[in-house]
Parts: sequence; C-alpha cells; structure tokens
Amino acid sequence: MDTFIEQLVVIKNSGRIKAIKIAIWIVCSLLAAGLIGFAVLNRLLAFLLLMLAAAALFCAYYMCGQLNNEFEYIITNRDIDIDRIVNKRKRIRMASFTCSDIENIEKYDPHRHVADKSRNKNVYFGCTPDEDAYALTIRHPKNGSYILVITPNEEIKTALRKSVNYNLKNKI
Repeated sequence: MDTFIEQLVVIKNSGRIKAIKIAIWIVCSLLAAGLIGFAVLNRLLAFLLLMLAAAALFCAYYMCGQLNNEFEYIITNRDIDIDRIVNKRKRIRMASFTCSDIENIEKYDPHRHVADKSRNKNVYFGCTPDEDAYALTIRHPKNGSYILVITPNEEIKTALRKSVNYNLKNKI
C-alpha cells in the first residue's frame, strides 16, 4: 500500500523578526525620502534618483518577504522530504532521506541539542521549536550525520511509526 502524507508548518513571526521588518522598512523609507529630496533639488539626476528610491522600497518589500517562511513535510512510502517555502513562492529542499537513515528520534531539548555547539554543529530547524518538537538524528551517506528538528502532526507520527526501524517506533 502506498503512503503519501504532507503537512504544512507555518512559522510564527517572533518579536525579533517583527523588529527586523520594521527596521528594514524604516531604513529603506528614509533612504527613499532622502533620494526623492535630492531629486527635487537636482533636476539633472531626478530620474535616476527616483528610480533608486523605487528600488529602495522594492528592496524593503523583497527582504521582508524573505523572512516569511513555511515548512512542508512530505512522506512518500519510506521517503521523507522537508521543504522550506519562502514567502509562499519559492520552494527550497532542506532535506531528503529515507526512514532507514534515521538513527535516533527524541523529544527536542534546546539545552541538549543547541547549547553544546561543539557536539552538535549540524542542527537544522524545520519548525519553530516548542514542546511538541522532535529531534531526528539522520545519517546521510555523503554528508555525514545531522539533527533535524520538526513538529509532526499525528498523521505524520503514525506514518513514521510504520516506516522507521523497530527500535525507534516507540520514541515518536
């Protein structure tokens, strides 16, 4: 029987991300206002300065859009794909592996998984870490071992239980 399950995880903007967006808009707006002011004073370069002002505002729009992220988990039979979706337009493949590549599954603990940087250099997040997050230790044949933090729903958990090795079934 074939399995196909997908889950979309929307990343909530923290206060830090909101502050960065506000700072980007303030800086680019001030830059655009200054360029428009110079365009009024200098008629020879007015067109160029107005184009630069428009480019500054577009740059603010583009950079703030890059901070809007979603993650999609896709399980097809025993293959797992984790994609990052940027601003609901661009899809970036974060990870692609089979269930047999999973070495360990455990609840995410920020003190254990992130605080010890010397031991855990390769920690990647496919969610906003919270109390429902799991850390998957994945052994990649070419790139070595890394930890992927995800927040699976019940449907994804059930599919993982069916697909992972016997000793990992009870950990999720």
